Amino acid sequence: MKRMVLAFFVTLGCASAQVHSATPAPELPLSLALKAAQATLVACADARATVTVTDHEGVARVVLVGDQAGPVGIATSRRKAYSSAATGMTTSKLAQFLADNHANPALVDAELLPQPGGVPIVSHSVTIGAIGVGGGPRDEACAQAGVDSIKKDLE
Repeated sequence: MKRMVLAFFVTLGCASAQVHSATPAPELPLSLALKAAQATLVACADARATVTVTDHEGVARVVLVGDQAGPVGIATSRRKAYSSAATGMTTSKLAQFLADNHANPALVDAELLPQPGGVPIVSHSVTIGAIGVGGGPRDEACAQAGVDSIKKDLE
């Protein structure tokens, strides 16, 4: 089990190193990032949510702060999107993986936030970005709605 956790974190480190490789990663166009963020916020219209859409490196491309959203949502949405982009999985799956293996993500990357609300944006089997939602009761479902809104554009 410890080897599996170690392999996960080595893979995470390799993924970060791949960002600097000679082959450029596919880009998430700003127009699609904005479209996904808007669809996410509409899906969370009844919540005080904040949406962050990042590129494949976890760098914020779009941040939309919903009406009456608090400051915590701004930070958590960014970290959830970063976590999903860095790992290529939803943050709920990341949380489950870490819990199953008794792993502390802060020992590898203090920015990882294994709480539901982060969903990767995948194009042709490559993670090109992620959506993170903070401040609402259905963060991950809202983020998935944002990803679903641009799926056809990514084909």
